[in-house]
Amino acid sequence: MEKGQQQKTFVDEAVLTALNKLFLDTYYINLLTDECQMVGTNCEEKFTEKERGAYDRILADYIKVAVHPDDREMVGRMASRPYALAHLSSFVPSYSFIYRRLCGGKYLWYRMNLILSSMAEDGRAEYAVIAFMDVDEETRREAAYQKKLEQTNRDLMASLEQESRYKEALKKAYDTAMQANKAKSDFLSNMSHDIRTPMNGIIGMTAIALENIGNTAKAKECLVKIEMASAYLLQLINDVLDMSKIEAGNVMFAQEELALADLTESVIVLLQPQIREKGHSLTVRVNQVQHQNIVTDELRLSQILINLVGNAVKYTPEGGEISLVISEKGEEEDGRIWLEFVISDNGIGMSEEFLPKLFEVFTQEDAGARTQARGSGLGMAIVQNLVAMMQGTIQVESEQGKGSVFTVCLPFMPAETGQQETESWEFYVDGESDSWETGERILKRLNYADSDSLAGFRILLVEDNELNMEIMLEILQEKEATVETAENGQVAVDKFLANEPGYYDLVLMDIKMPKLNGYEAAEQIRASGREDAQDIPIIALSADAFLEDVQKSLAVGMNSHVAKPVDFSILNREIRKYIRENK
Repeated sequence: MEKGQQQKTFVDEAVLTALNKLFLDTYYINLLTDECQMVGTNCEEKFTEKERGAYDRILADYIKVAVHPDDREMVGRMASRPYALAHLSSFVPSYSFIYRRLCGGKYLWYRMNLILSSMAEDGRAEYAVIAFMDVDEETRREAAYQKKLEQTNRDLMASLEQESRYKEALKKAYDTAMQANKAKSDFLSNMSHDIRTPMNGIIGMTAIALENIGNTAKAKECLVKIEMASAYLLQLINDVLDMSKIEAGNVMFAQEELALADLTESVIVLLQPQIREKGHSLTVRVNQVQHQNIVTDELRLSQILINLVGNAVKYTPEGGEISLVISEKGEEEDGRIWLEFVISDNGIGMSEEFLPKLFEVFTQEDAGARTQARGSGLGMAIVQNLVAMMQGTIQVESEQGKGSVFTVCLPFMPAETGQQETESWEFYVDGESDSWETGERILKRLNYADSDSLAGFRILLVEDNELNMEIMLEILQEKEATVETAENGQVAVDKFLANEPGYYDLVLMDIKMPKLNGYEAAEQIRASGREDAQDIPIIALSADAFLEDVQKSLAVGMNSHVAKPVDFSILNREIRKYIRENK
């Protein structure tokens, strides 16, 4: 710069020399005239090989040859003369930016610094120094640090999120534990109340009966109430045991052939007394069902229908109308068929608000007639779980004062044997009589099962408990059966073998007995080689009432299994089922 020039100078010769030592390349440019002059260079790959030239041209060539493609637009803008003129001033005498430059066949990070040298008389920036610095190691170290910092932040966020999830999981576990504890408390409270209620009735009515031994009418009234309370207590115990097995996932399903006629028979026989007591009419209808015989668990399917039809009987005022309609709804590719069971009544119904709670345990709508009807509060929960386990569906429609409709759809495999032709029939039960259309065999079975007399039949009763034996003897002898007893399984086998073939018509076999239990006794009778060894009916009588117990009884050769406490209408039906063909 010539002496006497009036431009305001920011960078003199000494400063330029110092900058040249500090930076790799240093260039002096006139921002107004586009002139570029090399001041000094310390590297082989320069901004330009020309000592002098037009800056705009030099910059364009440099960007095209040396700058990373992703940085070209940014370098072309920030290193341009218009940008420098707009941003350099006495207040902002310098600025810089980093970019990637091709050096030695690879891209390194560089910093380009633009430093104001002097200003023109009109106040604009005129001369500037462009200096380059290798910042690759620093930049990469900073990038690595930044990456590590970002990773640390991510790890911290992940840790916080994990901690949040742990807290949420702990909260859920706590809430679940509290709910389970409350459910347990509610369960024990409900059980205590529901068990004590019938027990109070049984104990109280027994005391009253004992005080009125000479008053036959009063004693009979007490005994009837004791019988009702005992039946309720037994239902409660069975429901609790069923629900316990369902919640534990220990429910087993048998696969046995079942005729729909037999299924409806079991429902009608069990509910007929209550239907007639309340003056209801029950219509059982089978609509165009091709597969009249199916493979299923008769006990569980009956349990579903008896619960639903039983509720209809219970929650329908006297003189109500109840129906069970069975229809076939199609066949799957795997051969399964779908049967639909629709149970409807014109009873008291349920409110819309209560329906979502219907299948919860221990729920009963708090509404007059419904709360007066006794129940364990487990029946509908058991039904829903059994339907789900059988891969079916259950739906309910109800309106207070108008009744309810339950629709259950279940898949079954058709039985290989039995009638497989489309058939429709109807059975009707009311307070006074039964009638039928097409399904005549059901009425015959019912009439036969309802027969009280067992005259002409000799039964071997095997029971080690004296009180149970006394009860069974009394009932069987009242029905005019000839009964002989055996106090354990070994005595039973000895008596069977000591008499001629055909001497006994049937064996009622307890299971848990000393010396020889019921299973072992049944096996020895079947294996005895006698001509009647395979034909004589053996019915298990046992307080072991789960499905696996029933299956074990059948596996050792027994014909049937009746649970204790014995329902004598069921026992009578089973007895007549197996000995009627012999007489």
